[in-house]
Amino acid sequence: MAKAEANKAAQGPEHQIRTAASALTLAASALTLAAQVVEHFRKPKAGPNERTKAGTALLGLAVLRTLPSLIRSARSLQAEIKRSK
Repeated sequence: MAKAEANKAAQGPEHQIRTAASALTLAASALTLAAQVVEHFRKPKAGPNERTKAGTALLGLAVLRTLPSLIRSARSLQAEIKRSK
């Protein structure tokens, strides 16, 4: 009986809110990273915002710095979804 109650509690509104928050966090992180990449490669090749090798290297570092949090968010969302089944 306790297992059935635990299952019922796992599918309550708190669980749905937690799942939605995890999904939104993942989506926001992914969109932010995509926006950074698009912005970097849309800049003109000449001018004050010139795309340089250093700028490209900094973008690569930003991507590498963001990937662990994206992976953590994806795993958290996966765990929330598995918990609801």
